[in-house]
Amino acid sequence: MLSGVFIRLRASVLSIYSENGQRTAVMIPEGATVQIVSGPKREDRMIDVLWNGRTVAAFTEDIIQRSNVAPSV
Repeated sequence: MLSGVFIRLRASVLSIYSENGQRTAVMIPEGATVQIVSGPKREDRMIDVLWNGRTVAAFTEDIIQRSNVAPSV
């Protein structure tokens, strides 16, 4: 588990922001730094990250491929 780890993205990543039951797609831009809030778990395809003051969900594979995180996550 990588909770608390900060990651700089090498490419933009699509994420989902949820507020009051409404889900909104949000692009996290290239060069942004995100902090892993929870996950990833082996069975999960999504990971929660803190970006720009809000927690968003992104695909674990996207975070791995578009950052410097080792693929063994």
